[in-house]
Amino acid sequence: MRIEVLIFLLLFCSTQTCAKADTQIISEDGIEQVCRTVLTFSEIVIRGKQENISLSEMLKAKDKLIEKFGDEADLSAKIFQWMIDDAYKLPNFNNDEKKQQQLREFTEGQYFACKNSLNKERNENE
Repeated sequence: MRIEVLIFLLLFCSTQTCAKADTQIISEDGIEQVCRTVLTFSEIVIRGKQENISLSEMLKAKDKLIEKFGDEADLSAKIFQWMIDDAYKLPNFNNDEKKQQQLREFTEGQYFACKNSLNKERNENE
């Protein structure tokens, strides 16, 4: 995956969806929408890492997101930064089977962490 494709995909992801999470996400549908965006971001990040996109290039992609969307991308950029931090701490694999397992575990972990966090926040605010 080339860095240009990565940047395009990140810019294509809905920053408005993530911006909603920064204010008030109350509905189950809203939580699902945000967490599916998180799932997409997490897949982009881990695939980029597995395809040897350097950490500095990944951080440049995050900076492009902020540059393009400004304050609207604030929460998206924070989420993206957390994912980058988590992904780049993981070991590198050459084996395709191990890469697929890592992809699945990473994306599912990010998705469920999102759901748990937002559901907890919603329940505390009710």
